[in-house]
Amino acid sequence: MLERNWWPVMVIALLLLVACTGPDSTIEGAKEMENTYGIASSAQLVYNTHLRIAAGNIWREEYVDEQGVTRTGPTAALWIGLDGSAPQVTAVRVHVGQILTAGPYTIRVVEIGQERGSAFVRVQITEGTPAP
Repeated sequence: MLERNWWPVMVIALLLLVACTGPDSTIEGAKEMENTYGIASSAQLVYNTHLRIAAGNIWREEYVDEQGVTRTGPTAALWIGLDGSAPQVTAVRVHVGQILTAGPYTIRVVEIGQERGSAFVRVQITEGTPAP
């Protein structure tokens, strides 16, 4: 659950309806991946009218990857909203290569970077369960 002081930031981020694309990806072949989308810091991506992803708080720090290895690299906060009878919003800190699920959607973090002074997160979105 989010702390109370995050609520205004989350609301502002989710109200923004601007999406943008970034430069070459950090995962090989990401440019050719289908359904990849760039999300500018403090902006929001609306996918299939039901899924909303806002990005922000992008910086470099230590994190533990899926294999349990401590690494240092770019991380970001994603606010993921899924419309429904009771709209749900989840905040999560992510790193490149991380895979998340929200309802029927699988979200893979492909790149976290900066272009022309603007930070961004690139994600790949598919419907269904993630591939192994």
